[in-house]
Amino acid sequence: MDLFWGMNTPGPGVEKDEPRKKGIRRFIELILRDGKSYLLANVICLVAFVPVTLAVCFGVYSGSLQFTLLAGTLLGIPAGIALYGMYDTVLRTLRDEANFWWPTYRRAVGQNLKLSVPLGMLLGATLSMMAFAMYWNLRVNPQGGVENWVAPAGYCLLFALLFSSVLPQAVVLDVGVLPLLKNGVLFVLGALPRVMAAAAVAVVYWGATVLLFPYSITFLPLLGFWFVTVVSCMIVYPRLNSIYRIEETLQQRQDSQE
Repeated sequence: MDLFWGMNTPGPGVEKDEPRKKGIRRFIELILRDGKSYLLANVICLVAFVPVTLAVCFGVYSGSLQFTLLAGTLLGIPAGIALYGMYDTVLRTLRDEANFWWPTYRRAVGQNLKLSVPLGMLLGATLSMMAFAMYWNLRVNPQGGVENWVAPAGYCLLFALLFSSVLPQAVVLDVGVLPLLKNGVLFVLGALPRVMAAAAVAVVYWGATVLLFPYSITFLPLLGFWFVTVVSCMIVYPRLNSIYRIEETLQQRQDSQE
């Protein structure tokens, strides 16, 4: 694969004392410097999400809640693993870590299956239940008032807030699933404006993707998962780094090994 994609070539890195850009300038810098890594991780995500998406859609349209939940839970496993790899790739670039993308990606994913597997199951189960509830709510009562959408909208908001907090922490914290979920809730409460902004980005992006289907399929290979992941992580990472001292801890480990 390296012959065509350069997966084993090192990332470009940055100068040691170079100040980090902010906002749109930082976003452009990341794309120009690490765009190939984003696209490769995005391809893996797209492939991993195809089975769970098709199976859940079949279950929803057929009206089988049991099949929908089972498909979302089991087929959410490869999706969760790929999504973990996507977040790992993005967060490494946000802390300007130069590395060989493919070996680093493969090692990170392989070493954290005990966390990414249950997270994928939880993610798949939650999304499949939400899809089933929202579809049949519209199908059974298409003329329903606003009150019929209060509960589904509330679930979507809570889901977006929690996973916008949990997924970045899954990469940077070495904890189990339950402590991770607890930390996710605490991070939402402690950094609510940033987490809400990241969640809003995800809701708008994926909402537009669903509403524009099937036309949105054309831009998924180009933007797909990496775009929303980069933007969301750019919002929450500064606060995450200040709380857990991620880069300081990594620098101390590196200095102790030299």
